[in-house]
Amino acid sequence: MRCTRLFILTLAIALLSCADSTATSGSWRVEIGLLVPELSRIQAVVIPESIFVGRPIRVTVNTVGSSTCVRPAGVVVEGSGTRVQTLTPLDSVGVGMSCTDDLAQHSHPVTLTFSQAGSATIRVRGYVRGTDLVRRIETIQAQVTVRP
Repeated sequence: MRCTRLFILTLAIALLSCADSTATSGSWRVEIGLLVPELSRIQAVVIPESIFVGRPIRVTVNTVGSSTCVRPAGVVVEGSGTRVQTLTPLDSVGVGMSCTDDLAQHSHPVTLTFSQAGSATIRVRGYVRGTDLVRRIETIQAQVTVRP
């Protein structure tokens, strides 16, 4: 009987630790998103093929992280309207929660407009993990052509 109670108590604790981690327990902090450009199933940045001067385009930056403890929190745009625009995706990350250890995609859509025709650059700044598993800020860059 004592073993049964111990087993039930252990099982209850295990189930509670797997409860919905989006609940209000723990807290959230905003940080620069994690990019994994080498994952073929998740494009780090999605840019339309046709870009025209003065017409807004939708660009999507995709970060990765836990499906239960990471949420998109926006994109900081530097150089809006210029030939070089830098995008920094932000994620809300759960602190003090039980989180899944997976690489779910988190989409960060943003609208950009270019004011001049010709060659332009879209840069995405985010954390990447090297083979040593250390996180560091790096920039992914895409060259685009803006048509008149």
